[in-house]
Amino acid sequence: VTSHRDASYVSNEPFKIDGIWIALEDATVENGCLWFIPGSHSTPTQRHYIRNPNEQEFNEGKLLINMGEDQFDENAFIPVEVKAGDAVLIDGQVAHKSEQNKSSYTRQICAFHIFESHNSIYKKEN
Repeated sequence: VTSHRDASYVSNEPFKIDGIWIALEDATVENGCLWFIPGSHSTPTQRHYIRNPNEQEFNEGKLLINMGEDQFDENAFIPVEVKAGDAVLIDGQVAHKSEQNKSSYTRQICAFHIFESHNSIYKKEN
């Protein structure tokens, strides 16, 4: 998965989204563990995707780039290896990615996103 912030894909007001990434198998550098840029959660998200109301292919499939682009220093990413059963809580603002699995082992995971529903508006453009 290329470098991104979850906040680029899902928006709500006031903004707060978290990802939960659960390793069903060990995740290592060789089989595609998560990589993060430390401290990136404290910088604003510049790239946002919104749903294309015309449902036509554009740029990123049926998504439309709304504004800006996050520029990530690929050398700033650090790997985070985890064991099967570990859960990683990912702030929606943090830059992260995973590299291609170059091993003969699988790397199965379960991921989902959560956001505050009380006093929060889920944007219809999502």
